[in-house]
Amino acid sequence: TVAARMPTPSQTTPAVQSQTKPPQQQSQPEPQPTTVEPAPTVEPPPPLIIPSCAVLNPVAQERTDKFVNGYPYGGIIHGDVGTSSFSQLFGPAAVTAFGQSTQAIGCAYPIHLEAGMEFFAAELAEAPRAALIAALRADGDFVETQHGNALVFTWKREVVNGHSAAIYFDHTFLDHAWIASVGPYEPQVYALPAIDGMRAANPQL
Repeated sequence: TVAARMPTPSQTTPAVQSQTKPPQQQSQPEPQPTTVEPAPTVEPPPPLIIPSCAVLNPVAQERTDKFVNGYPYGGIIHGDVGTSSFSQLFGPAAVTAFGQSTQAIGCAYPIHLEAGMEFFAAELAEAPRAALIAALRADGDFVETQHGNALVFTWKREVVNGHSAAIYFDHTFLDHAWIASVGPYEPQVYALPAIDGMRAANPQL
């Protein structure tokens, strides 16, 4: 009996690959275009508007108008009076911050012959704003209160033998708006209404 032999690979497979046909290549998938999402547009905040004296504090303005219009001799100084008196009314930290403000207004609101309010509204950048708030907090005379998103610091200075029992110094911060006021009335009478006046001119606050 002759055992059958299986053919070897060399007997069934050509030793030399065909030189006329290229080796078969696998097809590659087509590259897909990359979609880049546009960056979201961030709208800059609207610029701060420092309002006129009449808009800044309509409550004080109403009282001033009543007094001025009813005073028979005239000559009452009121409205926009500039900012030169600021350094005479407030301390060094406030004066430094005011000197760094980007825009400001000074308003006089006489209520009667012996009393009135002085207001200063200004725009502060973050650094001088933070420095002033820190100084007010470090000063033991100022009381800090929160009114919505408005931060208010009040110093009540007692007056002996004066026309008023006390003088109130108020610093109100509403974002980068700063309102400084001084007069013989508690904050809720005239200082706090200025918050609404500033918001009326700047709805974004």
